[in-house]
Amino acid sequence: MPYLFSYGSNHPDQLADRLDREVRSEAAYLPAYGRVFRGWSRGWGGGVASLERDRGRDVYGLVVPVSQADLRLLDSYEGVGSGNYKRKKVKVVLDSGDEVGAVAYVSTSDEYNPPTKDYLRAVVKTINTHWSSQGGSKVQTGDIALRGAGTPQERRVFMWDEVFDSDLGRVAPSRTRTKFGPVIRDRKGWSRRAPKLRTDREMTAEVCGRARCFLVPKTLGYPICVKVPAKGRRAPKAPGCAIDCSGLQAAYTAARGGRGARKRPQVAKRAVFIAKKAKCDWARNH
Repeated sequence: MPYLFSYGSNHPDQLADRLDREVRSEAAYLPAYGRVFRGWSRGWGGGVASLERDRGRDVYGLVVPVSQADLRLLDSYEGVGSGNYKRKKVKVVLDSGDEVGAVAYVSTSDEYNPPTKDYLRAVVKTINTHWSSQGGSKVQTGDIALRGAGTPQERRVFMWDEVFDSDLGRVAPSRTRTKFGPVIRDRKGWSRRAPKLRTDREMTAEVCGRARCFLVPKTLGYPICVKVPAKGRRAPKAPGCAIDCSGLQAAYTAARGGRGARKRPQVAKRAVFIAKKAKCDWARNH
């Protein structure tokens, strides 16, 4: 009987509902791959999990023994017939250390799209079934960096060349799309786009990922992304999660001790590094 490797929304409760039977799962991870979000799910309203080969990362999830009849049934849920997903044979490592073959569902799309909060919660539920963070606590949605590394177990590797727009369809003024991704280049307006309030910062971290939008992820310090506002607050006229050149410059200035702030050389260095990758004008002479 083959194994199904689940690393997205197919947690045991969802699998039991789809297969109409009790499922037995165990911990497993896929080495040398990363979790990414691609394609578009009407049901979830956003991107869905897929796999991308990356020697520096691992994808943590679970395996469930399934029959060929089970897989055919899951095909209908995953959209295999319509070409949205396909089966992929992978080699996963069980908690015992044994390596076994498994089937994983991967997106056929090459387009990176952000997942919704509900989808991220489903992914976290899958991970938390058998895994925990390095500190022993449950993995949170904010631990999943959407541009690369997913969970704390995935080494918190952050792929800065996997930036994408989290508000598809909304066109921001002076936004330039390069291989780095959409970048806000407006020299004015950062004060309106910045996640100033704690609630806005927490929402931005949950949706976009702490490591992506804050130069000091642990404390949500030095924001560099357009905010995703907390419920009930007005959204800026720019795509949430997009890297903002003015935000990077403000973070650099503050980290250099501007306006009486404490000097943080490593933060300033990181701001310049990202600004150069994003091709921000202000970073050319640094």
